[in-house]
Amino acid sequence: MGSFIREESSHIAVAIYSTSVALSGMQVVYVIYFARYQESVKTIKQFASPFNMSLLGSILGVASYSIISAMLVTKQFKQAISEEVLRFLASISLIFMEMGYMYYSWIRSKDILRFHRPSFRINQFLTGFAPLVFSCKIIAVSLFEFNSTPLSDNRLTMRDLVIFSLLLGGLLTCVFDTTLLVSFIVYLRKSVDGGDIGEMKPEFRIIACHGIVACSLCYCGIAIMTYIATDPDILLEHYYSTGLASLFTLVLVMIMGALIRMKVQVFLTKERELTTDRVEIVKKAIGKSLSNLNLATA
Repeated sequence: MGSFIREESSHIAVAIYSTSVALSGMQVVYVIYFARYQESVKTIKQFASPFNMSLLGSILGVASYSIISAMLVTKQFKQAISEEVLRFLASISLIFMEMGYMYYSWIRSKDILRFHRPSFRINQFLTGFAPLVFSCKIIAVSLFEFNSTPLSDNRLTMRDLVIFSLLLGGLLTCVFDTTLLVSFIVYLRKSVDGGDIGEMKPEFRIIACHGIVACSLCYCGIAIMTYIATDPDILLEHYYSTGLASLFTLVLVMIMGALIRMKVQVFLTKERELTTDRVEIVKKAIGKSLSNLNLATA
């Protein structure tokens, strides 16, 4: 098991990457299906809401990252396409996923964050600050991958820069998830204890519960990336072949699964509320009609 985690095992890694791609593809199809046939979205403009685009963008980021990672451990692809280009595209895909995850989590959870004002302010700042951090990651990866003097002291410096940018991005996401986690726990505790949380909306509880799952999985992903980035025995150029790197994609798929289930459950809960409200309106209308009829016949 130890050798699988830390050493190269291309066949197993490709199998895991392929599984991640298949699961991500199913998630994309389901999100589109759900929007079309459950949410009754009929046009692309209707579908292109911040919720849908950030979620779909994250899933596509995971899928493309898994595909490129599999290509990096397959000899035929490495011979056809430059490894530097593939690693750069993999980094872009991962950044795309991270940005989508943060933005989706922010717009979906900000109403709950208002119940814990410090978390709201921190995450509002981090969401605005994130593009700058991820842009720095892109620059660092570009300098490392396309440096024309491999194995030089300059390239080693670039490697340190890449590791620093990865850790900085991980720290940003970790702080973001921690504030979310604190807010969700505070909200759920207040909802149970009868604290002052204003209007109690059932979808808030769903968002909080699924948010805790997504944040916990994100911590696992950050731990894996931190281990990979800081272990001197894992070469940055070859880590896609390690079992740990391939398992990382499955963690990303599970995070997306938690966000998709959150979306579905929130929608179904709102639909049940609307149905209940319609039934109440009909009952009141029937009751009023019967009362008027009794008065008229009296």
